[in-house]
Amino acid sequence: MESLKLLELKVRNSSDPVFCALIMDEMAIHQHLEYDRSTGKYYDRVDMGSGIDNDSLAVAKECLVFLVVSINENWKLPIGYFLAHSLNSAQKEQEGCHLANKLRKNHILFFKQKMKVKLATQLLSQSVADALKFCNDTLKLHQFSNAGATISFIELFNKAFDILNSRSINFIESKKALCNENIEEIKLFTNHFCTYIKGLKILESDNNFIPVLQPKRKTSFIGFIVSLNSLL
Repeated sequence: MESLKLLELKVRNSSDPVFCALIMDEMAIHQHLEYDRSTGKYYDRVDMGSGIDNDSLAVAKECLVFLVVSINENWKLPIGYFLAHSLNSAQKEQEGCHLANKLRKNHILFFKQKMKVKLATQLLSQSVADALKFCNDTLKLHQFSNAGATISFIELFNKAFDILNSRSINFIESKKALCNENIEEIKLFTNHFCTYIKGLKILESDNNFIPVLQPKRKTSFIGFIVSLNSLL
């Protein structure tokens, strides 16, 4: 609360608008229990905000820190943290840490839900592409250092979904229905999209790469190409 009060004071006393972003970061911490005689309690056990405090909890070795970072100035303000023994994907799912996208465990364990178009549209969305960019560009996580090709793939299909789902000329950008104002832009995108798909290759079981439009799994890609061209 003190951090938020300080931020509120900063906004009130600033002559310029204060633009911020909320980010989170994991930090490794030294495992150590500290005893407070005044309260008779040990501190530095796992604390994910559940209010549970007993000897069965493991000693924390990671800290998930939330910070408000100024966009137009040079400062950072920690506003909260959680202590964890090992912050895995299950804990992130439970605590609602999804980097502002709709990805959940169903998108990872999709094998029995391959026909659910909803999962594909949520996966191939701009919010997921933005999350990947954030992990690479801002958090500098090495696991996402080669995410560029995946980001491009997601953004292209997200725009294709938007164009094919457009219903009104009152919408903006790629969600705007086909009209005289955007037909040339959609033509250019369709040509680029088709060229991109034709250049995609997948790795087969024999370790050879073949064009994505050759194997049995080509149907969905051909469907996009046909659907986009049918608009024009």
